[in-house]
Amino acid sequence: VSRIESADLDGELVLAQYNHGTNTLTVDHEITQDLVEEVMRHSTSDSVADIILHELAHAAHSEEMEAAVNDRADYAGFGEFYDAIMNNDMFMEYRDEIEQDVSGYAAEDAAEFVAEVLVDRAKGEEHPDYVDELYTELKGPEI
Repeated sequence: VSRIESADLDGELVLAQYNHGTNTLTVDHEITQDLVEEVMRHSTSDSVADIILHELAHAAHSEEMEAAVNDRADYAGFGEFYDAIMNNDMFMEYRDEIEQDVSGYAAEDAAEFVAEVLVDRAKGEEHPDYVDELYTELKGPEI
């Protein structure tokens, strides 16, 4: 995943969404300022570029998980592996700390944790060691 630079969208706001099932990224430019501020209040994102990078992080994470499941015989398939990642014991144990050390959105589930941490890493921000360990355990993509 490479860092995304902001683009001039004639003052329009952008919100993006990644769909794992179809491997598509949708960008909606008809979003209200209030919604963008709400997203930014709970996320590490502080720009449109960060929001798009967050969504691309989901795509990269999905690819990392697919590669990992192909290397492991102990999972029946991607769905079972995804469930194991999403219900990771370490994530559940550190949920409160994640909310403080990363973001409230990162504490929602393991996929949001990975996306939020990737955005922080792209911005050069550092986290406590447990965050980096968990990111690796959850198959967070390298940047």
